[in-house]
Amino acid sequence: MSLMRKHQQAVRVVTGVPGERIGAGAVVLGSMPAAPRGLLGGSQLGTFLSASLSEDLAALSSIASVERKIDLKRDTLIPKYRDYAARLMADGRRHELLGYYLVWCLDAGCMEEGLRVAAWAMEHGLPLPERFRASVPLFVASAVVAWAERQHDAGHDVEPYLSQAQALVEPGGEVPDKVRAGFHRLFGLRAEQGGDLPTAERELQRALELGAKVKTALDGVRKRLTREGGQAAPGTEESNAPAPGAAPDEPAGGDGAD
Repeated sequence: MSLMRKHQQAVRVVTGVPGERIGAGAVVLGSMPAAPRGLLGGSQLGTFLSASLSEDLAALSSIASVERKIDLKRDTLIPKYRDYAARLMADGRRHELLGYYLVWCLDAGCMEEGLRVAAWAMEHGLPLPERFRASVPLFVASAVVAWAERQHDAGHDVEPYLSQAQALVEPGGEVPDKVRAGFHRLFGLRAEQGGDLPTAERELQRALELGAKVKTALDGVRKRLTREGGQAAPGTEESNAPAPGAAPDEPAGGDGAD
Protein backbone atom coordinates (compact mmCIF):
# COMPACT_ATOMS: atom_id res chain seq x y z
CA MET A 1 0.00 0.00 0.00
CA SER A 2 1.38 3.43 -0.94
CA LEU A 3 2.40 6.00 1.64
CA MET A 4 -0.35 8.32 0.44
CA ARG A 5 -3.02 5.60 0.63
CA LYS A 6 -2.05 4.83 4.21
CA HIS A 7 -2.42 8.46 5.16
CA GLN A 8 -5.71 8.79 3.28
CA GLN A 9 -7.15 5.85 5.18
CA ALA A 10 -5.83 7.25 8.43
CA VAL A 11 -7.44 10.64 7.92
CA ARG A 12 -10.77 9.04 7.06
CA VAL A 13 -10.66 7.00 10.26
CA VAL A 14 -9.56 9.88 12.48
CA THR A 15 -11.78 12.61 11.05
CA GLY A 16 -14.60 10.69 9.47
CA VAL A 17 -14.27 12.95 6.42
CA PRO A 18 -14.19 10.80 3.27
CA GLY A 19 -13.26 13.65 0.94
CA GLU A 20 -15.10 15.29 -1.92
CA ARG A 21 -16.49 13.02 -4.60
CA ILE A 22 -16.18 14.83 -7.90
CA GLY A 23 -16.90 12.21 -10.51
CA ALA A 24 -17.24 8.51 -11.16
CA GLY A 25 -14.91 7.01 -8.58
CA ALA A 26 -12.85 10.21 -8.24
CA VAL A 27 -12.31 11.60 -4.76
CA VAL A 28 -10.18 14.52 -3.63
CA LEU A 29 -9.44 14.79 0.07
CA GLY A 30 -10.40 18.13 1.54
CA SER A 31 -7.25 18.29 3.63
CA MET A 32 -3.85 16.71 3.73
CA PRO A 33 -3.22 14.09 6.42
CA ALA A 34 -1.32 15.28 9.44
CA ALA A 35 1.86 13.21 9.19
CA PRO A 36 4.68 13.29 11.75
CA ARG A 37 7.32 15.90 10.93
CA GLY A 38 10.02 13.24 10.71
CA LEU A 39 8.05 11.29 8.11
CA LEU A 40 7.79 14.34 5.86
CA GLY A 41 11.39 15.41 6.21
CA GLY A 42 13.91 15.38 3.41
CA SER A 43 13.19 13.41 0.25
CA GLN A 44 10.05 11.78 1.64
CA LEU A 45 8.22 15.10 1.49
CA GLY A 46 8.66 15.13 -2.28
CA THR A 47 7.49 11.53 -2.57
CA PHE A 48 4.50 12.21 -0.37
CA LEU A 49 3.44 15.27 -2.35
CA SER A 50 4.01 13.63 -5.74
CA ALA A 51 1.72 10.74 -4.80
CA SER A 52 -1.04 13.05 -3.60
CA LEU A 53 -0.65 15.38 -6.58
CA SER A 54 -0.85 12.52 -9.06
CA GLU A 55 -4.17 11.35 -7.63
CA ASP A 56 -5.63 14.85 -7.51
CA LEU A 57 -4.58 15.67 -11.08
CA ALA A 58 -6.26 12.49 -12.29
CA ALA A 59 -9.42 13.46 -10.44
CA LEU A 60 -9.26 16.98 -11.83
CA SER A 61 -8.88 15.66 -15.37
CA SER A 62 -12.04 13.61 -14.95
CA ILE A 63 -14.12 16.81 -14.75
CA ALA A 64 -15.42 18.13 -18.06
CA SER A 65 -16.70 21.49 -16.79
CA VAL A 66 -14.11 24.27 -16.58
CA GLU A 67 -16.29 26.03 -14.02
CA ARG A 68 -16.31 22.97 -11.78
CA LYS A 69 -12.56 22.56 -12.18
CA ILE A 70 -12.07 26.13 -10.96
CA ASP A 71 -14.42 25.54 -8.03
CA LEU A 72 -12.42 22.46 -7.04
CA LYS A 73 -9.13 24.33 -7.25
CA ARG A 74 -10.40 27.27 -5.19
CA ASP A 75 -12.39 25.37 -2.58
CA THR A 76 -10.37 22.18 -2.16
CA LEU A 77 -6.97 21.98 -3.80
CA ILE A 78 -5.59 25.38 -2.86
CA PRO A 79 -6.50 25.08 0.84
CA LYS A 80 -5.27 21.47 0.85
CA TYR A 81 -1.80 22.28 -0.46
CA ARG A 82 -1.29 25.83 0.84
CA ASP A 83 0.84 24.92 3.84
CA TYR A 84 2.91 22.45 1.81
CA ALA A 85 3.58 25.05 -0.87
CA ALA A 86 4.65 27.51 1.82
CA ARG A 87 6.96 24.92 3.34
CA LEU A 88 8.59 24.09 0.01
CA MET A 89 9.25 27.76 -0.70
CA ALA A 90 10.56 28.43 2.80
CA ASP A 91 12.99 25.53 2.37
CA GLY A 92 13.96 26.67 -1.14
CA ARG A 93 12.87 23.33 -2.60
CA ARG A 94 11.74 22.98 -6.21
CA HIS A 95 8.80 20.62 -6.70
CA GLU A 96 6.23 20.37 -9.48
CA LEU A 97 3.48 20.99 -6.92
CA LEU A 98 4.49 24.65 -6.86
CA GLY A 99 3.93 24.99 -10.61
CA TYR A 100 0.47 23.48 -10.39
CA TYR A 101 -0.32 25.48 -7.27
CA LEU A 102 0.62 28.68 -9.09
CA VAL A 103 -1.66 27.81 -12.01
CA TRP A 104 -4.52 26.88 -9.70
CA CYS A 105 -4.26 30.17 -7.82
CA LEU A 106 -4.39 32.26 -10.97
CA ASP A 107 -7.18 30.17 -12.50
CA ALA A 108 -9.21 30.54 -9.31
CA GLY A 109 -8.65 34.30 -9.04
CA CYS A 110 -6.41 34.06 -5.96
CA MET A 111 -4.15 36.79 -7.32
CA GLU A 112 -2.19 37.69 -4.21
CA GLU A 113 -1.18 34.10 -3.53
CA GLY A 114 -0.56 33.37 -7.19
CA LEU A 115 1.74 36.34 -7.70
CA ARG A 116 3.65 35.52 -4.54
CA VAL A 117 4.34 32.00 -5.80
CA ALA A 118 5.13 33.32 -9.28
CA ALA A 119 7.76 35.67 -7.87
CA TRP A 120 9.35 32.76 -5.98
CA ALA A 121 9.28 30.53 -9.07
CA MET A 122 10.96 33.18 -11.21
CA GLU A 123 13.60 33.87 -8.59
CA HIS A 124 14.40 30.16 -8.20
CA GLY A 125 14.13 29.20 -11.87
CA LEU A 126 11.17 26.89 -11.34
CA PRO A 127 9.36 26.19 -14.65
CA LEU A 128 5.72 25.34 -15.03
CA PRO A 129 4.88 21.67 -15.62
CA GLU A 130 5.60 20.74 -19.23
CA ARG A 131 1.94 20.42 -20.18
CA PHE A 132 1.44 24.20 -19.97
CA ARG A 133 4.00 24.97 -22.70
CA ALA A 134 4.64 28.48 -21.40
CA SER A 135 7.22 30.23 -19.30
CA VAL A 136 6.15 31.45 -15.88
CA PRO A 137 6.22 35.15 -16.97
CA LEU A 138 4.13 34.46 -20.07
CA PHE A 139 1.58 32.37 -18.22
CA VAL A 140 1.29 34.89 -15.39
CA ALA A 141 0.91 37.84 -17.76
CA SER A 142 -1.71 36.07 -19.88
CA ALA A 143 -3.68 34.81 -16.89
CA VAL A 144 -3.67 38.11 -15.02
CA VAL A 145 -4.65 40.14 -18.08
CA ALA A 146 -7.51 37.72 -18.82
CA TRP A 147 -8.65 37.89 -15.17
CA ALA A 148 -8.41 41.68 -15.17
CA GLU A 149 -10.46 41.92 -18.38
CA ARG A 150 -13.27 39.96 -16.72
CA GLN A 151 -13.06 41.98 -13.53
CA HIS A 152 -13.04 45.30 -15.38
CA ASP A 153 -16.03 44.31 -17.52
CA ALA A 154 -17.90 43.38 -14.34
CA GLY A 155 -17.11 46.75 -12.76
CA HIS A 156 -14.60 45.43 -10.22
CA ASP A 157 -11.19 46.86 -9.38
CA VAL A 158 -8.12 45.05 -10.68
CA GLU A 159 -5.46 46.76 -8.61
CA PRO A 160 -2.94 46.29 -7.14
CA TYR A 161 -2.64 42.96 -8.94
CA LEU A 162 -2.56 44.24 -12.52
CA SER A 163 0.32 46.62 -11.80
CA GLN A 164 2.13 44.04 -9.66
CA ALA A 165 1.91 41.45 -12.40
CA GLN A 166 3.23 43.83 -15.05
CA ALA A 167 6.15 44.84 -12.84
CA LEU A 168 6.93 41.18 -12.18
CA VAL A 169 6.88 39.80 -15.71
CA GLU A 170 7.93 42.57 -18.10
CA PRO A 171 11.64 43.06 -17.24
CA GLY A 172 12.73 39.65 -18.54
CA GLY A 173 11.50 40.19 -22.09
CA GLU A 174 9.62 36.87 -22.19
CA VAL A 175 6.15 38.37 -22.71
CA PRO A 176 5.00 38.98 -26.32
CA ASP A 177 3.85 42.45 -27.35
CA LYS A 178 0.25 41.32 -27.84
CA VAL A 179 0.08 40.30 -24.17
CA ARG A 180 1.96 43.39 -22.96
CA ALA A 181 -0.59 45.46 -24.88
CA GLY A 182 -3.33 44.06 -22.66
CA PHE A 183 -1.78 45.67 -19.58
CA HIS A 184 -1.62 49.08 -21.22
CA ARG A 185 -5.14 48.78 -22.61
CA LEU A 186 -6.53 48.12 -19.16
CA PHE A 187 -4.45 50.87 -17.58
CA GLY A 188 -5.86 53.23 -20.19
CA LEU A 189 -9.46 52.17 -19.73
CA ARG A 190 -9.17 52.49 -15.95
CA ALA A 191 -7.62 55.93 -16.26
CA GLU A 192 -10.40 57.06 -18.59
CA GLN A 193 -13.00 55.72 -16.20
CA GLY A 194 -11.34 57.64 -13.38
CA GLY A 195 -11.24 60.89 -15.36
CA ASP A 196 -7.45 60.94 -15.88
CA LEU A 197 -7.59 61.55 -19.61
CA PRO A 198 -3.88 62.34 -20.21
CA THR A 199 -2.88 59.02 -18.63
CA ALA A 200 -5.65 57.25 -20.52
CA GLU A 201 -4.37 58.66 -23.80
CA ARG A 202 -0.77 57.71 -23.04
CA GLU A 203 -1.62 54.14 -22.04
CA LEU A 204 -4.01 53.54 -24.94
CA GLN A 205 -1.46 54.94 -27.38
CA ARG A 206 1.12 52.50 -26.00
CA ALA A 207 -1.40 49.65 -26.28
CA LEU A 208 -2.02 50.60 -29.90
CA GLU A 209 1.71 50.61 -30.64
CA LEU A 210 1.94 47.09 -29.23
CA GLY A 211 -0.93 45.86 -31.40
CA ALA A 212 -4.08 46.24 -29.32
CA LYS A 213 -7.34 47.17 -31.04
CA VAL A 214 -7.94 50.39 -29.14
CA LYS A 215 -8.20 53.02 -31.90
CA THR A 216 -11.87 53.76 -31.17
CA ALA A 217 -11.22 54.12 -27.45
CA LEU A 218 -8.16 56.28 -28.09
CA ASP A 219 -10.07 58.55 -30.48
CA GLY A 220 -12.79 58.93 -27.89
CA VAL A 221 -10.29 59.97 -25.22
CA ARG A 222 -8.71 62.52 -27.57
CA LYS A 223 -12.10 64.03 -28.41
CA ARG A 224 -12.85 64.35 -24.70
CA LEU A 225 -9.48 66.02 -24.14
CA THR A 226 -10.24 68.53 -26.89
CA ARG A 227 -13.72 69.27 -25.54
CA GLU A 228 -12.47 69.67 -21.99
CA GLY A 229 -9.61 71.93 -22.97
CA GLY A 230 -6.89 69.34 -22.58
CA GLN A 231 -4.22 68.58 -25.10
CA ALA A 232 -3.31 65.31 -26.78
CA ALA A 233 0.21 64.11 -26.21
CA PRO A 234 2.67 65.70 -28.69
CA GLY A 235 3.09 63.75 -31.89
CA THR A 236 0.19 61.36 -31.27
CA GLU A 237 -2.65 62.98 -33.23
CA GLU A 238 -1.70 61.24 -36.48
CA SER A 239 -0.21 58.07 -35.01
CA ASN A 240 -3.28 55.87 -34.92
CA ALA A 241 -1.66 52.92 -36.68
CA PRO A 242 0.04 50.06 -34.82
CA ALA A 243 3.79 49.81 -35.05
CA PRO A 244 4.99 47.79 -38.08
CA GLY A 245 4.82 44.08 -37.38
CA ALA A 246 2.76 44.45 -34.21
CA ALA A 247 0.44 41.55 -33.52
CA PRO A 248 -3.34 42.02 -33.09
CA ASP A 249 -4.65 42.05 -29.57
CA GLU A 250 -5.92 38.71 -28.31
CA PRO A 251 -7.35 37.95 -24.88
CA ALA A 252 -5.08 35.44 -23.20
CA GLY A 253 -5.01 33.46 -20.00
CA GLY A 254 -5.27 30.08 -18.41
CA ASP A 255 -8.10 27.88 -19.65
CA GLY A 256 -8.69 26.28 -16.28
CA ALA A 257 -7.94 22.84 -17.69
CA ASP A 258 -5.48 21.69 -15.03
